[in-house]
Amino acid sequence: MVARSNRGEPGAIKDFPLSVSETAIRVLGEQAKLTNMALRELARITRTLDIAVVAFEVLNTIARSESGIQRLIELQDQDSDIRKAVVRVLGEQIEPSQAVLEALAGAVRDKNADVSEAAIKVLEIQDTLPEAAIHTLIGALQDENSLVRINAVRVLEVQSRSSSIAEIETSQAILKALAGAVRDKGGDVSEDATKVLEVKDTLPEAAIRTLIGVLQDENSSVRINAGTGVAGSVQIIEYRRNRDISGYSRGTSRRRSG
Repeated sequence: MVARSNRGEPGAIKDFPLSVSETAIRVLGEQAKLTNMALRELARITRTLDIAVVAFEVLNTIARSESGIQRLIELQDQDSDIRKAVVRVLGEQIEPSQAVLEALAGAVRDKNADVSEAAIKVLEIQDTLPEAAIHTLIGALQDENSLVRINAVRVLEVQSRSSSIAEIETSQAILKALAGAVRDKGGDVSEDATKVLEVKDTLPEAAIRTLIGVLQDENSSVRINAGTGVAGSVQIIEYRRNRDISGYSRGTSRRRSG
């Protein structure tokens, strides 16, 4: 027998009375294995306010297993509401796995601003991201969408402050990428990257060289930002070098006088 909506025609879950819809959702969630079509329907109906809570409950239950998470990660769809629901469920994991964080990093480049923003909100509260996710975000600095580039800077800024990044090379790669972002023609991107760099005591040589190259940019605002970013680091390096020389000189004088 074909289920029919209250209009007497075959319909989707959301077309039925609320109590029937909620029951149908819960029954779906109890199935040992849902088809991709059923998963998509669950994700899609999260945009229907009166049954969204139940739908999210079921999706969160599915996400309790590694296999369930993997199925959600692989659930690619042209419907932005489905992608947004998946990102939200993945982001609610208490301790998101490396696979989840890498998937969210990829979602930053989603063409839908809501999906990208949902991913960013999860990523920017993480102390440390896996190297693959960081490199995905570095790649996002080249995205044609300026909002995506701004969002990538936001997350990389957090990671640049992390003391938990195991690989020094990864930390240096972040700062070098942000130095390159100073050249971004989107004013907000350039300024945000500059704000990150100008508070750093020292920058890796690769980042300084990148900024020095940006000083030749035809855009005056970009040149100013590059100068701001490199100045603090150079001044601090010079200060430390002079202090070390001074300390050495004083020590030598004491030994001679003694």
